[in-house]
Order: sequence, then C-alpha cells, then structure tokens
Amino acid sequence: MTIESESAPLNTSTAIARYFARPGLSKKDVGDLVGTLEREMLPVFVARISAVRKLMYHGEKMAEERIASERVLNYGQEWADPDTGVISVFVGEKRDYKIPDPDGLRAALAAAGVPQNLIDRAVFKVWKIDNVTLNSIAKINEEAREAVADFRPDPGYAPAHLREKE
Repeated sequence: MTIESESAPLNTSTAIARYFARPGLSKKDVGDLVGTLEREMLPVFVARISAVRKLMYHGEKMAEERIASERVLNYGQEWADPDTGVISVFVGEKRDYKIPDPDGLRAALAAAGVPQNLIDRAVFKVWKIDNVTLNSIAKINEEAREAVADFRPDPGYAPAHLREKE
C-alpha cells in the first residue's frame, strides 16, 4: 500500500521530501494529506518524514555555516525567496554567557567594592539533582523513599514520537 499525493505515491523518503519542498505548501495541505492516510500508513509516513527531517536539519546547518563563512549574506541582511517571495533575515541567536570561574568573579567583584547583596544576586549557585543517587537513597528506608517521592513527583511522559531503535 502507498500514500498517494496529487502526483505520486509518498512511500519513499525521496517522494516525501519532494512533496514537502513544494513552494506554497501550507500546514492545511499537510493536515489534509495526513487526514487521508489509512491507519496502517501513519507509522510508515512518520518513519519516512523522520529520516528526511534529520537529513534536512543537517543540510540546513551545513548551508548556514557556509553562508556565514563565505559571507553569502551578512548578519541582519534580508533575502527574498525567488519561488515564494517570502523575506527572511540572516540572524544568529545570542549565546548565553559562560563564566568558567564564578568564585573568581565573585572575589573580583568584592575587591572592586560591589555590595555583597548585588554579587549574590548576580553570581549564585544553582541546585541540581542526581536522579540515580536519589533512587539509591529512596531504597535506604521507607522514610527516605517518602521524602524523595514528596519532593520529586513523577514527571509523566512528553508527547510520544516514533523514533528509530538504536
């Protein structure tokens, strides 16, 4: 059985990539297509899309790296898609600051006369948990198990995805 589009069966990664690459394709078009699939074709469709999505992601990142390194576009420059007319801007996301020596920064700020309450607000420790160790602690006794359960509720599951088994 195959998934039919307007022109060809969509049962291969190549056919699906061509379908999704069509200029002007909308979320409604995709929703209509998915709505026409027979139940047994849904996992096939998801598996093919997943394979294409991963390769497209890598292709996108590689092309963006070349755009930046070869200065095809400058940061902040607009580009108009010749097929759709959609205007895009080449921008980067600001990365978070990394402080390799927070204790050294705190000491330097104190030496510079910065009030301690400002230093404490600006540079502070963040508590993190180690679930493996908490699981071991919960096995020590019932009181420990209850304490862990009270402060670490079951997070449940995120939305399910069909992923390739490794």
